Amino acid sequence: MMLDEPTTLLTDASTVAGPEAGAVRTWIARRSLMLTTSDQLPTGRGGRTVFTLRTVLAIALMHELTKFGVSPNKAGRTASDFFHFGRFYGSPQKWMQPGELFPTGTTWLVAFPSAKDDEVNSPDDRGVRTFLEQVVTADDYRKLFEGNNLHEQGVSRIVINLSLLDSQVRQKLTDIRASRRGDGAHAA
Repeated sequence: MMLDEPTTLLTDASTVAGPEAGAVRTWIARRSLMLTTSDQLPTGRGGRTVFTLRTVLAIALMHELTKFGVSPNKAGRTASDFFHFGRFYGSPQKWMQPGELFPTGTTWLVAFPSAKDDEVNSPDDRGVRTFLEQVVTADDYRKLFEGNNLHEQGVSRIVINLSLLDSQVRQKLTDIRASRRGDGAHAA
């Protein structure tokens, strides 16, 4: 499945990503969910909303964060940071495309409450700091929960396995499409 090809209806996106379709519509109306230029909003009454896989994955991440009480605006910013902006990682520095998972191991999103002294531009900016972590070894996994040189020890955190989230969303979309074709082999 291509990340930026509009293939998923709003109702299917809601089914595979978790939130109610009405919540997704609200996130769009309030600009909490950043859409791609390929996403298709209805042009008239009764029109269909069609999302790219990138947006469906962002909806799934937003849903996971909001289940922990993160506001939709902050969850949307976090999803946008991962799915719309690339980043450098590792030593030596390598480039990771927007929405790309680490090539080895698993990719985890670690979210922390912002520190009181974090620079903020508005009260809405305070709340969540996030990091991506690559887990290859058991020691890497342990560091997710105990802290390491990037994160303070003893701080509450939300830890989301983005590799698992990605594979679950893709599999659910495959199952929905297979069931519509009448191919019961993939339907769950």
